[in-house]
Formats: sequence, structure tokens, C-alpha cells
Amino acid sequence: MELLFTGGRVLTMDGLDRFASAVAVRDGKIIAVGDSGEVRQSVSPDATRIDLRGRALIPGFCDPHNHFSMTTFEPVSVDCRIPPLAGKPAVLDAIAAAAEAAPAGQWVWGLGYSARHANGGWLTRDELDDVAPDNPVCVMDYSYHASYANSAAMAIAGIHFETPDPRGGQILRDESGEATGMLYERASDLVHHASMRSHIDTLGPEIVADLVEQNALRHLSHGVTSVGDAVVMPESAEMYRLADERGKLPIVIHQMRGGNGFLPRPRPPPVAPSSRTMSPTACAAGSSSCSWTRSIPPTRCVSAMPTARSRTSASLTATRTRSINSCSTPLHTACRPRSIASATAPSSRRSTPMSGSSARFRAATPATGSSTSSSPTPARWSAPPRWA
Repeated sequence: MELLFTGGRVLTMDGLDRFASAVAVRDGKIIAVGDSGEVRQSVSPDATRIDLRGRALIPGFCDPHNHFSMTTFEPVSVDCRIPPLAGKPAVLDAIAAAAEAAPAGQWVWGLGYSARHANGGWLTRDELDDVAPDNPVCVMDYSYHASYANSAAMAIAGIHFETPDPRGGQILRDESGEATGMLYERASDLVHHASMRSHIDTLGPEIVADLVEQNALRHLSHGVTSVGDAVVMPESAEMYRLADERGKLPIVIHQMRGGNGFLPRPRPPPVAPSSRTMSPTACAAGSSSCSWTRSIPPTRCVSAMPTARSRTSASLTATRTRSINSCSTPLHTACRPRSIASATAPSSRRSTPMSGSSARFRAATPATGSSTSSSPTPARWSAPPRWA
């Protein structure tokens, strides 16, 4: 199939932002852009000709941050937007009607609720329980960064009194510690997994693929030809596969896969058997098994660390101060000057108060009579980093 667009201004989006007067398309791909007379020669006489009538023709838009997989279920969800609904009571009535029409145990999903525009604030677990006692309910906030769930939904998702907040999320609780039904950020994933899984299983592959295509055509009608779906869960990717296998994905989907189930949980680094937690007093005294000094990468931070462990507390502290302030890893936890003061024990020997770079070097010199070993001195002294 061939298309020929003429009679308007074509924004090419090249490096010079030049305009053309015609575009030729064959089998969904642009084959020519330029002057109308030249572009006409690239298509056959049977090509479909579209007169722009003086309007502009621009490349398709790319929406890089979209929640396409969630909005795909809009046709089978409760519209909780305010407006068109009058307020929170109207939203609860709409949820109650959807729950009454659904079989017991089937998920009820709402989209677009805004507590800012509702005279009554957030939806609570108790309110959703009252209007849908036999159905799990999940209502997505209009920001798509929070959701509201009833008791049945949270029970299916495994949210109970002792459930900790997931990393990157929060389960809002009342004074007694009970979940109120408000789930922030990654805490919403706990109910999204269960609700989307139920939608796919209940509707079936064909209807899910049709819903994906319908959502894609809606975006295309507004000039959006590609979207970035953030964050894609395994159920979201399954939806796209179902639609693509049936030829019902006429839009480009960039998947930001970050939901639970895609990426393995990070494991804590192994702890060396010789490393032991010590008191600040023992650390400042120069114990040979000080886990604080062992935690510093030797190739970056310990170039000025004294090798002898019999230095006085004052000289050891000053030398560590010099070493840490010249560390090339400013965000290293063990290299923060704030932690040095807490790891310093009082000493019977008092050093001269230090001020300026030269004072720090003088204070790093061992006290008279103490057993020492030579410590390398940097050729240049750089100012200590500033910490936020």
C-alpha cells in the first residue's frame, strides 16, 4: 500500500529543522520526503493521495513515561475521576455498583481517583469494605503512584498487621498499626500483581489482546506512536506478548521492566570471618582487628593509614583524618569525616588544636616516646570534601 501526502508543511525534524512539502509512504515505511514534484515520482499512479489542505504534518509523538498496561483495562474498570463524578460518595457508589454486578471474589479495579478533588480525602479500607464486602477492590490514584485497597485485596496480596513496608514503598497505617488501605509507590505492586493476574485469567487472551489494541489505537488517534511503559511487571509483559502474537500491537512499546519478578533481589556482600564489630574506644585505640579500617578499600583510602598499632589515640585520629579527607571515593560510608569523631576515644595525651592543612600534618606526627613506624606523606594536600 502506498500513500502520498501533499498540500501542506512537513516538519522533517532533521538537524536544520527544515520543512518539506510532500511525504511518500510504502507498506508503513517512509520512502521519500521533499519537494512534491520529486516525491510523486517515488510512488505509483495508484497510490492513495492525501491532501493536507495547508495543515502541518509532523512525526509521531513519543510518550516516554506512560502506564499503558494499567490504562489498558480502563474499559473494564470503574471510572473514579472527579469530575465527571461529583465527589467521594459518588465514587463509592460507582464501586458498589460494579461489585454488585460482578461475581463474588472477582476483582473490582478503579482508575483515576484524586483525593485532592474529593471532599473526604483518601479512600479507606473500611469504606471499600462497606461497598464491596465480597470482592477485592483496588483503586489506582490518578498519579499512578499510590492505590487504595480493601481488606479482601490486601489479604490476597499478603498484607497484614506484621507486613513490613516494601523497599521503595509504604503501607499507610493507623495509630494501632493496622493498614488503612492506602498503599504508596512499590507497596501498590503487592495488589497490582494479584489484580492484573486475575484480569488476564478472567478475561482470557483474546479479550486482553483486544483491549491492548484498543488502547493503542486511542494513543495513535492523538498522534502518539510510541510509549514507554514504566514500570512493567511480568503480567504487563504477558499482555504485550498476547497482543503481539495476534497482530494487535500497532504501537511501539518500550518496556521498563522493574516490577517484582523480573529482577533478582540484591544479596548483601559476604562478610569476612576476621571482621568483627568493635567499640569506638577499641577502634580509636588502634586494635589490629578494627572492622572500621578493614572496610575501607586499600587502593583508595589507606595510602596514609599508619601501619603501627601502638600510636597514641591523638596521632592515630589525626592521621586517619588526613587519609579520609583525601579519599577519592567521597560517598564511601567509612570515609565520612562525621564518623571519625564518633569513633574517637578520649586520650590522656592531648594534641595541639589543629587548624588548617599544615596543622593537620603536624598533628599526624607521633607523640614523643611512642613506638611508631614511618607513614607516607602526600606530596600535595587537597582541601577536605564538603559533605551535605
